[in-house]
Amino acid sequence: MRNQSPYIVLFLLLGFIFTSSCDIYKAPDVDEFNEDIAGRISIKSPEDLVKYYYFGDEKYSKPGVTVNHEQKKQGLYQIYLYDLNLKDRLVKARRVSMLAHKIEDSWIVYEINESVKCSNSESDEWQTESCR
Repeated sequence: MRNQSPYIVLFLLLGFIFTSSCDIYKAPDVDEFNEDIAGRISIKSPEDLVKYYYFGDEKYSKPGVTVNHEQKKQGLYQIYLYDLNLKDRLVKARRVSMLAHKIEDSWIVYEINESVKCSNSESDEWQTESCR
């Protein structure tokens, strides 16, 4: 009888790769975004900031998009953008959450997270994996 251990290792490795390769939303590059917004005085409010991140334009909006924020302490905001008007039939809603600090006329973003609610899911929880 031949030694089958290399085949078992290969089978286990391939199984791990295929089961762990589900699409997950990448964490946005906060440093790159901070470089992009540095010196941009047109971003006046928390709403402007998250719209600039999501749309590329702080003044743009569309039906089904809402923004709200909570001021944690002086100048520090937790900001949420919800998009309920998506063309992807698998995704019921998309959320961007952002933690940012306004200092005079500029912003520093500390954290950006993206998540979705799936149309075909029994759960109503936000998730970072793509809907299937």
